[in-house]
Amino acid sequence: MPIGYPLINGVRFDSSSVELKVNAQRYIGVSSISYEQSLEPGRVDGLNPQALGYTRGKYSVQGTIALYREEFNDLSTNFLTVAQGLLEANVTCTVTYSELPPAAIPSGAESGTTTDTIVGMRFTGTRHNVQGNTADPLVVEMPFIARYLLVNGVPALNQLLKGALAATAP
Repeated sequence: MPIGYPLINGVRFDSSSVELKVNAQRYIGVSSISYEQSLEPGRVDGLNPQALGYTRGKYSVQGTIALYREEFNDLSTNFLTVAQGLLEANVTCTVTYSELPPAAIPSGAESGTTTDTIVGMRFTGTRHNVQGNTADPLVVEMPFIARYLLVNGVPALNQLLKGALAATAP
């Protein structure tokens, strides 16, 4: 459904609209989350200077989550439930964007909630940075890779491997 403009008394998503769950655990102490997916097609040249075509390509998902130190400690402990090390576990992560509808909207109306699902997320490292002479909270950055990303339930590929979902189901 297209967006109706202008949005009178409308509220757009901001950082307080986001809920992050990793391995089914909700985290509020999140400094940032960024993620992206790409499909890099290969060029087929043959003996011609002009491209003959392109291959389907290689699909990838990667990103970074930055948690405050206390939430990082909780996440590390939570990963003990999957009986794997922090950098070896494959988990599912959901990022939900939601705003409560204004009181003037009747109940049952769509509130614009969307959920992105990162399947087969695997952290590839941790970055700890402590700076002196600052009142800022300590943040741990955690880059990750994943098997695939569903943006509001929509897959990027026509033929996702079904086994990838089964391998990460709790």
